Amino acid sequence: MRGLGGDIVFNGKIFDESRAYAEQLASERGARFIHPANEPYLIAGVATYALEIFEKVPDMDVIIVPLGGGSGASGCCLAKKAVCPSAK
Repeated sequence: MRGLGGDIVFNGKIFDESRAYAEQLASERGARFIHPANEPYLIAGVATYALEIFEKVPDMDVIIVPLGGGSGASGCCLAKKAVCPSAK
């Protein structure tokens, strides 16, 4: 990220401390905070890899998704529903 001109800021010992600080910085700098889990465009973007997998292998039993804010898991669930609406 630094190589692309971005600032890397480390703050907080746990996720919620880091998130709160990022929201504060965004507010102070007039920037937009992009929530790691509650961000429809992020979830939709993350869902694209799962959609491609489910389109190729619709009866896929398992996709291992890294957990963080939840956008990956949400995206996978939405993609599965898009390809197979009767999926649970």
